[in-house]
Amino acid sequence: FGTVGAESLVWNEVQSDLMFTGGTGNREAMLLYLARAGELYRVDMSAKKLKPELLSSFDGSIVLQEMEMDKVGNRILATDSNGSLYSIDLSSEAPTPECLVAGLGTVTDVDVSPDGTSLLLLDTAAKRVMQLECPQDSGTCSNPELFASIPEFKQPLSVARAADGTIWVGDLGAQSIFAFNDEGRIIRE
Repeated sequence: FGTVGAESLVWNEVQSDLMFTGGTGNREAMLLYLARAGELYRVDMSAKKLKPELLSSFDGSIVLQEMEMDKVGNRILATDSNGSLYSIDLSSEAPTPECLVAGLGTVTDVDVSPDGTSLLLLDTAAKRVMQLECPQDSGTCSNPELFASIPEFKQPLSVARAADGTIWVGDLGAQSIFAFNDEGRIIRE
């Protein structure tokens, strides 16, 4: 977990014998969230000893992998190996994953819009980026819609939204980074 200071990046090591499958964090709150099969942990990065504390236990068949923080909604949005999207409300006493959408494919990255309502999901196997609307208060998401799929995609692995609205997709197989406008049209490679 790295924190950016005025002049450098400072790395901290979390002490644990556990193997985690996914993680995300809230840099402003100095909290790191880690997952493994059926469990969610929290690490207070401002503490002297960085040790994961069990936050909640849930169905052990849910193995969260790609996790992204929605700071506006105080929730984590995460996918599992079965292509399901979950929401975890961090304001509840025992935050547990609630399935929002199933059958999304091989999702390798999730991006949450700054307002917390729009998600981009990168499906590596299908070589596409999908978009969903997931308002915090509804508990559901819209059906996934194709945002971008281009012949140049070989092995897309990461997606990120810039402050100006540009969507960036890193593609290991093509050894390229693609830039898309907010309508899913490629504007730069």
